[in-house]
Amino acid sequence: MAKIYYLISLLFICGWQLSAQNTNIRALQLVEMAKEKLDKNYEFNQVNFDFIYQENKDELIDELQIEIKKHSELGAQATKQLQRKVEKLIDKEPSLTNQYKTLTQGKASITNKKLQFNDFTKKVKGGDSIGFISPTTPIYEILTEQLDKDDTYQLKSGMFTCQENANLNQCNNYTANTENLKLDIEEGLEDSNLTSRKFAYDFLYQTNNYDYSIKSIKELDSTAIAEIEFNPKKENASYTGSMHIDLKTQAIVKLNYRLLPGHTTASFNAKFLLGFKTVTTELDKTIVYQKLANGKYFPAHLIIYKTKKLWGNRTIKLKGNKSNNRLKLEFTKGSKEKIKQEMLFNQATPMAQSSSDLK
Repeated sequence: MAKIYYLISLLFICGWQLSAQNTNIRALQLVEMAKEKLDKNYEFNQVNFDFIYQENKDELIDELQIEIKKHSELGAQATKQLQRKVEKLIDKEPSLTNQYKTLTQGKASITNKKLQFNDFTKKVKGGDSIGFISPTTPIYEILTEQLDKDDTYQLKSGMFTCQENANLNQCNNYTANTENLKLDIEEGLEDSNLTSRKFAYDFLYQTNNYDYSIKSIKELDSTAIAEIEFNPKKENASYTGSMHIDLKTQAIVKLNYRLLPGHTTASFNAKFLLGFKTVTTELDKTIVYQKLANGKYFPAHLIIYKTKKLWGNRTIKLKGNKSNNRLKLEFTKGSKEKIKQEMLFNQATPMAQSSSDLK
């Protein structure tokens, strides 16, 4: 039956392709059918899965300026020496590149959009560049030559003191913690659920802004799959790319799309109040879905490329609570991060809703 269905589907689609205009009309009809089936196909609030998460991040520092104000206790001569040491450090590496990589794998479950790790192991490489909030470890070492390491200080960002009692001994190199990993995976899953963030997929929900065409018909596991390309037709379209649609279920089983030049996926500007602003641009995203035992589709493989530009200034007011140390260090940073995130979700199975589901 599957082969007969496939042949009928193939002949049916080939009949559509008698003209370019017909192809475009039928492609749009398939997209509309897939959109109508989204609620049926992509609800995956309760699922167990194994995961592999890898992130590669290259950070280019375009601008870095550090200024040390007068230190009343060190005196003018010591302050000048400290200033020269910091300037010498910056002059050696005026434009730094940092490569940061994480590889994490384990077991997890998602229930009502809340992610829970059952177990995981993580490997981290790199991460030695100048951090956004704190200077490099070498700069801290220079500062702590003169200051009491057991003392505590204030960190000010923009108009507000954003961290109180920051002990210098606790300012280690940045490594991604469990919360950062959790947020990345939750965001990836949320973004892959085509019913949960409709505003993010204007090529599905604003089809009048796009042109669609059937590029090919393929067979995958005895199922006919149509590959449909979409390109902007109007200026307010945001993406270009392709989608693969199962002709039997009208489920989108694969998406590959790119953000058009000049568009951004997220931006935040709070330089005056908080001391920084960011702009994130998505370059390319691929999502492959797998069908679960309950008939729902779950993302099996995500690959995301994006850039993140950041501009910020920080003021570290070193006002010791044990002594009269007073030192003010200000620095401005402009950087661009190139990020690749890859997530694999294997052996995904729906979670039992009740004891009767286990029978």
